[in-house]
Amino acid sequence: MKVLARLLILMALCACASEPLPPEASHSVRDSAGVEIVESRSPVWDDLHRWRIGDRVLLEIGSVDGPPATTFTAAFAARLSDGRILVADAGARELRYFTPNGEHLTTVGGEGPGPGEFTRLSSIHVLPADTVLAFDNRSGRATIYTESGALVGTVSIKPQVTLVGPVQRQRWAASAYLASDNSTSPRMSEEELGIYTADGELLVIVDTLTVFTYVERPTERGMMGTVLPFGARRSVAADSGWLYFARGDRWEVLGYGPDGILNRIIRRGWTPEPVAASDIDAAVEFARASRRDQPAERRESFVDLTKEAAVASENKPAIQDLRVDGLGNLWVTHWRPMWEEGALQTFSVFGPDGVWLGDLTAPPGIKLTDIGDDYVLVTWTDETEIPYVRLFPLIKN
Repeated sequence: MKVLARLLILMALCACASEPLPPEASHSVRDSAGVEIVESRSPVWDDLHRWRIGDRVLLEIGSVDGPPATTFTAAFAARLSDGRILVADAGARELRYFTPNGEHLTTVGGEGPGPGEFTRLSSIHVLPADTVLAFDNRSGRATIYTESGALVGTVSIKPQVTLVGPVQRQRWAASAYLASDNSTSPRMSEEELGIYTADGELLVIVDTLTVFTYVERPTERGMMGTVLPFGARRSVAADSGWLYFARGDRWEVLGYGPDGILNRIIRRGWTPEPVAASDIDAAVEFARASRRDQPAERRESFVDLTKEAAVASENKPAIQDLRVDGLGNLWVTHWRPMWEEGALQTFSVFGPDGVWLGDLTAPPGIKLTDIGDDYVLVTWTDETEIPYVRLFPLIKN
């Protein structure tokens, strides 16, 4: 009966998808089988009332040959409510606390299997009262610290689970790798998106995802593989009572509540862009340049494999990533190919009600790790591949 009910809901949603918006409306909100569908035709912001990321760097933490606490190997960061900056160095498996001015306060964590240690530090999440949850996806263990960095304890979920984030204080969203079928080309993998209790127990399975990840072929040195240059990738984000999920192949984001029930579908106007011959050529040249130091025969074998992967997709994806800011707004990163990493990044921002507010851009080469009411915290790497943490103002006119 549950399967039949889900099919009926999906049929109703598909039927509603064909209903056009009134010409004068920027967006519409309607209910279909208990699911709110928010569809935007145009953004709310105009040219005078749009957000932008300021050019001025308010704070920078990082150095090439400075104190060990400011030298990172792989960093991601978050800002606490009192302005302190928390930087996670995945290479050192450490959490480093800094004052609002960037002065080092304390370091916790470290490499190892013991309490408060990590075999792999994969993500950090700031909970209410500045409690910090640090996740080790290799061991499937979440470590919890107080606002001052004191160890509270650990919770085991299961190994090879990727923690998405807290849906609410006592419920976390995570994706689990299930299986991979290497008999298909492109290779097919399955993931399970679920909501877990704070004790690490699986509460509900939200969806089981089938993802076509990459193509591969045997060589004299083993298997050679590459990702699909134009393959859609699922993206997830959780915060403010929502679990957001996008398949990436169309401009559509599904919003689930803490109970794992689909409550909202967010859509905005978008026209699929076919993969052209020039796009395939760009992917091939990027692959050739990335393997320029390899022997010619092996390099050209990889180029041929990349071309096979490039023609596997008919259209370019729509969505690259999702993130929820401190006020519950959903930031959707526009997809762009790997060989355009030096270009501006574009984000579409949706309000807590799912309405498309507008678009804004960010400088190339940075990765947003935390978004507040009036700031964005980013990481970037210089020409020597050394990571830095920077704080920029978020200007809202």
